[in-house]
Amino acid sequence: MIELLVVVAIIGILAAVGIPIFQGMLETSKENATLVKHQNIRDFISANLMRCSTGAQSMKLQGRTAQVSVSCSDTPQNLATAFARHFKYTDMKNPYGYQGGWAPVSGHTTAECLWPGDTTLWGSPPNWGPGKFVRVTTKIKGSSNDCKDGREQIYIPIE
Repeated sequence: MIELLVVVAIIGILAAVGIPIFQGMLETSKENATLVKHQNIRDFISANLMRCSTGAQSMKLQGRTAQVSVSCSDTPQNLATAFARHFKYTDMKNPYGYQGGWAPVSGHTTAECLWPGDTTLWGSPPNWGPGKFVRVTTKIKGSSNDCKDGREQIYIPIE
């Protein structure tokens, strides 16, 4: 009986030490997966816009049921929306799981307060001073109440 109590005590001690360590590793893995998602979105958009700048007339992006052709000369807002649809229909997930009802990638929104793991794409307005671009913003970590910290943001120029 004493041996059983010792075994139970040892298991309790291991659980008390192991659970916080496991939770920390789980949080770190979600942050890393979100950062990789952000980089994949950035690289995909950059590659397609580079193809457009080298003379391509259109790009193929995923639509609801099939690939659709998107004109390279479309406005940055429409391109941001088309890229967001592409990521939605290629079944890109939020590493943190379901968050607040938004798609894990939303197009043409200026939302600053994101759920962890969510991404917004925003295209510059026509005739905007700084030039034409698509902005990619991803909330890497933190809470949805913290609007500025814990996010990655990049501006991808459109040539």
